[in-house]
Amino acid sequence: MKAAGFYAARYIRTEDVAEPEIDEHEVLVKVCHAGICGTDLHEYAADPIFGPARPHSYTGAKAPQILCHEFSGDVVRIGSKVEHVSPGILVSIQPMIAPPDDYHTSRSLPRLSEQVAAIGLSWKSGGMAQYAVNAVPLPRAYRPSMGR
Repeated sequence: MKAAGFYAARYIRTEDVAEPEIDEHEVLVKVCHAGICGTDLHEYAADPIFGPARPHSYTGAKAPQILCHEFSGDVVRIGSKVEHVSPGILVSIQPMIAPPDDYHTSRSLPRLSEQVAAIGLSWKSGGMAQYAVNAVPLPRAYRPSMGR
């Protein structure tokens, strides 16, 4: 698939990369719309600020990164333990990622985890690609009513 790889300050290159793999808790999304936010611009202009220079402690992600954490798309495939979405629906991305067994994640506060990561900054994919992986299913407190 095509993706925009961010390597260093002011160095992004469009390249062919492998479609991301998903595990039993993840969702593969075909990106439809992606936005560039201030965080992406700061990363581009000043070299990695949030993106890890060495492998991230939880995700293992490192440069090059596929930027963009503000995007939407269609669910293409879901892991065997995903229950909150199904293939074919349009989704928006919740970019915060932390270990599912983390104290803060279990309390619907993943942003407070010492191992917090973000799609498009310290994760295996981002919205500047044809496909991206949304992380583990959102805790119930984050989910709007799905009519159930």
